[in-house]
Amino acid sequence: MRIALVLGSFPRNAVEDPVFPAAWEMAREMKKQGHELLVLSFCDPYKPDDIAGTFDVDGIKVLRKPRDWSKYDALNALPGIPTSSSIIGYARELYVSFRDELAQFKPDVVECQEFNALGAFFAASHEFPLVIRCYGPLGTIMQAGLVGGYPRSDAKVVSAMELSTICAADGLITICHDMASTLSKLSGISVDDFSIIRTPFCVTKEDFPEIRESNTHQFPSLFFWGQVIKLKGIDTLIDSLPLIKEKFPDFHLTVGGREVALAGENSPLAEKLKQKLAEFGLSEHVKFLGFLERSRIIDIAQKSDICVFPSRYETACYTCLEAMSYGVPVVASRVGGLPEYCIDRECGLLFETGNSHDLAEKIIALASDHALRKRFAVAGKERVRTFCDPKTTVELSVKKYEEAIRRFNLRDAQSALPYKFLMESLGSLLDNVSIQQMPQILLAAAEPAIEGSPSELPVVASHSAPPAKPPTLIRRAARKLIRVLGIQKKS
Repeated sequence: MRIALVLGSFPRNAVEDPVFPAAWEMAREMKKQGHELLVLSFCDPYKPDDIAGTFDVDGIKVLRKPRDWSKYDALNALPGIPTSSSIIGYARELYVSFRDELAQFKPDVVECQEFNALGAFFAASHEFPLVIRCYGPLGTIMQAGLVGGYPRSDAKVVSAMELSTICAADGLITICHDMASTLSKLSGISVDDFSIIRTPFCVTKEDFPEIRESNTHQFPSLFFWGQVIKLKGIDTLIDSLPLIKEKFPDFHLTVGGREVALAGENSPLAEKLKQKLAEFGLSEHVKFLGFLERSRIIDIAQKSDICVFPSRYETACYTCLEAMSYGVPVVASRVGGLPEYCIDRECGLLFETGNSHDLAEKIIALASDHALRKRFAVAGKERVRTFCDPKTTVELSVKKYEEAIRRFNLRDAQSALPYKFLMESLGSLLDNVSIQQMPQILLAAAEPAIEGSPSELPVVASHSAPPAKPPTLIRRAARKLIRVLGIQKKS
């Protein structure tokens, strides 16, 4: 089968650490099973010197281009949707950058991963069967305030983008039942239309680290890695430390991950956590290391007694799967899809999300039981090996592709026209409209033109003139956006 994978990031060689390991694992297994792949992706935004171009990565053709969002600055004139504007530009740039290469490749199916609306413009084009692999509902997480403080209008637009893209897809995959249930409730799509296919993970470490006794130096040695943000629950872990110190005065915690300030935050969360540690008198017990390469993560994890993942939401928690695959006992949140991957009391301990007291109790219980830690180390590795087998993931994915192709061939092209028209109109605005024109365009689009009179839309450099009377769907959308953003018509 000829498969095109549309991804936010992908390594340029087999040695480079992948930003999104699950996509790398799946692509390698697809190639191994004889499928022809084309990966379309951007360069790593965290590496300014990253290289664009065409690469052969273990026999997989990979096209990587630099992200150029400057041409989509028009939406930045609307302060109510700062994130939506960048995300729309992100999805648009991905489509515009690669549509010619995609047409030449002539895939049997296109799959988009990561952010659920990444394939918005691919869905609107309706040129190839499209499958969306849903990893997380960004709009829902934004509305819950877990990734910074965003305007309510911003989170709603992101949710609308995600749900409209999902509804336009020919096939839907989620990596846990919790995600399928959430998206079904939000979109009205039957939960049965979502195929549950587990995130792939290849166990590479067959050895087991030493399971230390409790009377050793700096016991227990705890390790957390992931972005140091509220979503990942690192603040809950910090709040649990005073109770842990009462039982284990010599404990040590290592924190790995980027320390970033999110929307609405004056400083990174890490700075507040360091202040709190000082107040607790625990600064010497905790070390923040910042971003870590994969090799360093493996080294620290295998020297740790317990890895802790206190996230407020996860669909699988790839870092937890990593720790389990390394043979390290874990404590994690009972939230989202995590209980489906890490079975409580069989291959790890789960605690009540956000409850620092419960987290401390679980860490103390596990640290106090040498035999239990040894059992979890073996069970966790085996759980990842069988539950996240890349071979099974690809085989089930191909079946879903075949189903999506049949659905695509049977679908009435007319049913996709409203969404296609909406996205093409938005694309035209993004490509051609200046920042100053955007509010006026929304106002003009919201007003039904007088019969026989010329449109009041500003002149836009485009291959075709805008319709004199905007369609009702566009007009309603524009009116709602104007109300949300508070744009005022000039007298």
